[in-house]
Amino acid sequence: MRKQLLAGLVVLAAVAAGRSASAGSAGAEPFDFLFLDAGARPVAMGGAATAIASDSEALLYNPAALGRGNRFETTFMHNQYANPITQEYLGFASPTGWGAQLNYLSFGRVTRTTIANPDGTGGSFGISDLALGAGYGREVGPGLRLGAAGKFLRESIDNVSAHGYAADLGALLSVRGDHRWTFGAALQNVGPTVRFVGAKESLPWTVRFGAACELQALGAPTVLALDLAKERSEGAVVSLGAETWLAPAFALRAGYSGRNDAGPGLTAGVGWRRKDVQFDYAMTPLGELGSAHRLSATIRWGRAPLSPAAAVASSTATGLVVRASPDVLLDSADEFLRLEMYPQAEKTLNDLAVEIPAEDGRQVRRMERLGTAYRRQGKIPEARAAYTEALTLAVRLALRDKWAAEAYAGMGFCLQAQGQQALASKFFMKALEGEPTTDTKRLVEAELRKSPPQP
Repeated sequence: MRKQLLAGLVVLAAVAAGRSASAGSAGAEPFDFLFLDAGARPVAMGGAATAIASDSEALLYNPAALGRGNRFETTFMHNQYANPITQEYLGFASPTGWGAQLNYLSFGRVTRTTIANPDGTGGSFGISDLALGAGYGREVGPGLRLGAAGKFLRESIDNVSAHGYAADLGALLSVRGDHRWTFGAALQNVGPTVRFVGAKESLPWTVRFGAACELQALGAPTVLALDLAKERSEGAVVSLGAETWLAPAFALRAGYSGRNDAGPGLTAGVGWRRKDVQFDYAMTPLGELGSAHRLSATIRWGRAPLSPAAAVASSTATGLVVRASPDVLLDSADEFLRLEMYPQAEKTLNDLAVEIPAEDGRQVRRMERLGTAYRRQGKIPEARAAYTEALTLAVRLALRDKWAAEAYAGMGFCLQAQGQQALASKFFMKALEGEPTTDTKRLVEAELRKSPPQP
């Protein structure tokens, strides 16, 4: 039975990592199925998902991504590997940061052979792997999210099985002042050794680093992603991915997985979404093994619980509350921005236009916040118009407070995004003459060190 167990693990490693069965020592590791990607979107992007994982896929790549969402989300994926190998994945995430996953791999039925009957005994046995986990992620500071997860693992061959427990840790950092960039890191599969038929085996821990950039390519929202991963017994591998939404409902994806030695490493896929439902497909060539095809469906519903200020704003916007003070609504807009609920922030700030007197200094804050909402969505012309209005009023009222400084910084980031670096540096200098927040000051100073203003 020990020989059967090791043989099964060799096959498992070959499938999980795309290696040939002669790939070396990794072939005898337990729980190699943990390296399998799941969710058609990250698969189509080469598995470069440490910085882009969505809520319901977070526990596969980075538990910190559980702190991203403001809605309930669940994803189901079916993976048809080389026949008869299949993989099923079910992920769930809540707007409070909690999530769960079930990841199951089956090799179907394998013909039982013996030395005396090499062609088979007429019987068969099954090989399967299971990971059942839960985790939590949350925002702990401006743009910084942390997460942790635990999971129960089981690997079975015929009537022999091994059980283990593992933990994951993760972090995500969105660059303040330039939300196009996100960086991620994760440490996965850390846990005690597992006993296999009298032998102790170490879990296949993995360290991942990732970066992602959101931009406009030919007018289409585009995401570029890069991952670097190091497994316990393997060298570092690189994965690359790209996603472009050619239309509001249709996405095209492509990538490269450095983990896949069985094929060329290229991946591709498409996505389609309508309202709260999204379907994704990914294809991975596996050389002589054929191709793997993944289909996943994602459903989203509900909303995150809001702070008292945001709750007042939300209910006011729907007509459930008759009046709320401008100060409360301004605070609520800040909350919407923190939760990345930009349409709600826009509506709240636009509704406030007639609630605050035209020459009131709070109009500077309102327009600066509106410019920030636009800028974070990539609406640079709209953001520039809002920042211009905020700065015009600030100059007229001789204001040099935080909101004026934030407006100067925001305008600088807009100009930088449009390639006007010299002019952007001048606005960054003006921002430092006021009272920007600590985070904005740090970002502005970093930009000025890279591109100092010309005399």
